[in-house]
Amino acid sequence: MCGAKFTDADVSGLRRQLLRTVLDPLEVAEILRDFVVTQGYGSSSNTVLDAATRIGASGCSFATIQEALEVVALVM
Repeated sequence: MCGAKFTDADVSGLRRQLLRTVLDPLEVAEILRDFVVTQGYGSSSNTVLDAATRIGASGCSFATIQEALEVVALVM
């Protein structure tokens, strides 16, 4: 992905963390929000919850997580 904010290693680490949790959208949203904040980005609560729902529906696919992060992470 051109201009990606996150490396494959970042996304893989997040995916491993998500796979260890119950895929409740609120939990996934919290994990996503924490992840982007620790990477220096902001996020929108509505966008994060939508992304969490998509991630859960995809079974935590790498591509879906990567796409979601690019949408969720807002430059502060």
